[in-house]
Amino acid sequence: MMPVMDGKTVLKRMRSRDLLSQIPVIVLTSETDAEVESLQMGAADFIKKPYDMPAVIMARVNRTVELAEDRHIIDVAETDDLTGLYNREFFFEYASTMDERYPGTRMDAIVVDMDHFHLYNEMYGREAGDEALRRLGAGLREELQRIPGIGCRYGADTFFLYSAHVEDHTAVLERLMRGLSNLETGVIHLRMGVCTRDDKAQDIIGRFDRARAACNRVRGDYLKPLAYYDENLYRNDIKSHQLVSEMKDAIRTRQFMVYYQPKYRVSGDKPVLCSAEALVRWKHPDMGMISPGVFIPLFESNGMIRELDSFVWRETAENIARWRSLYGVSLPVSVNMSRIDLFDGELLTRLDSICKNNGLAHNMLVLEITESAYTEDMEQAISVIRQLRENGYCIEMDDFGTGYSSLNMLLKMPVDAIKVDRDFMRTISSDSHDNWLIKIIVDIAGHLGVPTIFEGVEEQPQLDLIRQMKGDIVQGYYFSRPLPADQFEELIQKERGGMTQC
Repeated sequence: MMPVMDGKTVLKRMRSRDLLSQIPVIVLTSETDAEVESLQMGAADFIKKPYDMPAVIMARVNRTVELAEDRHIIDVAETDDLTGLYNREFFFEYASTMDERYPGTRMDAIVVDMDHFHLYNEMYGREAGDEALRRLGAGLREELQRIPGIGCRYGADTFFLYSAHVEDHTAVLERLMRGLSNLETGVIHLRMGVCTRDDKAQDIIGRFDRARAACNRVRGDYLKPLAYYDENLYRNDIKSHQLVSEMKDAIRTRQFMVYYQPKYRVSGDKPVLCSAEALVRWKHPDMGMISPGVFIPLFESNGMIRELDSFVWRETAENIARWRSLYGVSLPVSVNMSRIDLFDGELLTRLDSICKNNGLAHNMLVLEITESAYTEDMEQAISVIRQLRENGYCIEMDDFGTGYSSLNMLLKMPVDAIKVDRDFMRTISSDSHDNWLIKIIVDIAGHLGVPTIFEGVEEQPQLDLIRQMKGDIVQGYYFSRPLPADQFEELIQKERGGMTQC
């Protein structure tokens, strides 16, 4: 009944043209038998005349527009080739659109992460790693069929889901783990963090930051791999934000203090003071003494650990020089080096400058690097550490036995000492079956031609067993707690007659 052409011809013409075919059309007519034919020809909706309820019509028009936009979003969506999930940019855009359209719908922000996936790749090869990612991607897509939502591959082995709220996510995680249980190589462990707070005022990225904080809380915990963002984590976030904002001023006002825990050589007849480890403490004016277990991981996660490490290195170098000047002893002190430091292009320049300013040989500042720092990017780490050793620095591998180094990796790692993690001291005893593992570590160190250092030694039986196993150096409360610089100075005065250098 329209001029030029009727409605059916309009639908045919629009359907034949790419651009016009994307425009939704609603047919309004009194011809009741035209409904099926109109829908078959591409109409998005059909409203029969007379239409005297404008509110209903408007609702159907809005819904038609939403559906059309949704279809367009899906059509232009960019997906990850390996897993079939959305990429991160599209995911956040779509999730924000969902919030705008359905403000009353409660949604969960979920982060799923593979523990130590880089090691799985290294041990079993890239192809095996890709297969694990494909399996997990398929499992996540299945979950999104059960629980309406969307998902993306956020990073190499990190996945985000934004889905309708469920009360218990344990079953979701268990199904995902089962999907990986029949891999031909290795074992993949998953962890999950969930933010269920129904707070749309918090932007979508902020909610996933909270879910990721919960996920990181259970890193390496295979017994409890699921965590929820709760009020405790919220309070910790507030505290963390305060600590980050105050960190530079705390260095300037010397709220950070360096303590020294002595190390004793026990391979001879009598324990002899031979070195120390520098440990940082934070005496906050309002919060009192803050545990390093709180602020060290925080500063490692945001890169600020570089500034704190530099402060500790400078303080330690100054004290080494002071003790040499006052007491005539050259006592090497080990300082912690984070993964951030290890991959800093200015690392060697920073260290050389500190040693030069204090007149120290490079081997007086011993660099402690955790085993896990090697496994982040082993080839690059080894290259950097070789350069450090070529320039006269000594390297201690810290926390040995808690990481995931293969023997092949261990033989490649350039080190000057292996430091056995304190957790081994908790189980060591004359009748412990765990002692054989410690003996193996000592034997490996002997094969590499480097000494073993045992931390966390508190009791005489522990010391006796270490000496029996031919361990070399010990630190722990059996000899001394970490001491502030002035008290450590008193210890040097007391023991300098019999001191040796490690």
